[in-house]
Amino acid sequence: IIGKIRAKLGDRIVLASRLNVYDGIPYYYDADTAEGHPFEYSVPYLWGFGVHEQNPLEMDLAEPVKLVGLLREWGVQMVNVSMGSPYFNPHVGRPFERPPIDGYETPEHPLYGVARHFEATATIQRAYPELPIIGTGYSWLQRFLVNAAAANIAQGRVTIAAVGRGALAYPDYARDVLETGAMDPKKVCVAVSYCTALMRAKGNEQGQYPTGCVPRDDVYVPIYRETLQSLKK
Repeated sequence: IIGKIRAKLGDRIVLASRLNVYDGIPYYYDADTAEGHPFEYSVPYLWGFGVHEQNPLEMDLAEPVKLVGLLREWGVQMVNVSMGSPYFNPHVGRPFERPPIDGYETPEHPLYGVARHFEATATIQRAYPELPIIGTGYSWLQRFLVNAAAANIAQGRVTIAAVGRGALAYPDYARDVLETGAMDPKKVCVAVSYCTALMRAKGNEQGQYPTGCVPRDDVYVPIYRETLQSLKK
């Protein structure tokens, strides 16, 4: 794919890739506790990318680091580090305060998830310090995400800090930081997974509901109500 893009467009575009560097393992909803629990597994665990064979709850980034090196050789000029699956272990990719209505409660404090993102991104960045690496996993930190981003950039742990859910809730956060030096706590993402619920609910004629921040944008309130009815059906 990369070769065909380069053959067609040459140097007219910046080639970039979003890369999952840690699959983790699948989790299930425990009806007794409402928490997520990992499915039973045996070791060596050979079925996960970036997963430690003897303990799949931990990362082994040797293969992801090697793959990023190959991507760079093939002409990729920027890599966004991601992890996990939103359907099998959403707490890995999106540390949350409250799960979506069809999801499980987080089995770990969200800061562990944030730290996992930071550690993986730093490992990739330090392996290729000249390659622009984009980090994720910041939104749960709410108004402190810019402080964490600045620290990671200053320490050479990432080139660019990217914000997903947090930007849905607070699209002008960067301007506010530049103008006032801080984010407004009344505008930040509160990580309650309403936007995730909108993404996961497919039951309308278009096959996908519009996705945005329900707590911060009234436009999405009636859409979310429709989503609840759809999920009940």
